Amino acid sequence: MSKHRRQRAAPTTELRVGEDVYKTEEQIMRGWVRHFKGLATPKDDPSYDADYLRHVEADVAIIEGLAEEADEVDTITVKEV
Repeated sequence: MSKHRRQRAAPTTELRVGEDVYKTEEQIMRGWVRHFKGLATPKDDPSYDADYLRHVEADVAIIEGLAEEADEVDTITVKEV
């Protein structure tokens, strides 16, 4: 295990985000920024499964409803633990 920790991974020499290719260190950093911003940006994707989305939204609503109806949890002290 410690042997694996000492080995360094090969640096990224090329990054593809969408149709763009980033090759220099600075470009690759910008590419990662673009990639992670894209992950955090809501978008309408025609290939997205709308039925699955409806099921997930229904599940979330049920879970939120159960959480709101649940009794409050009693707080405990370190001494009680």
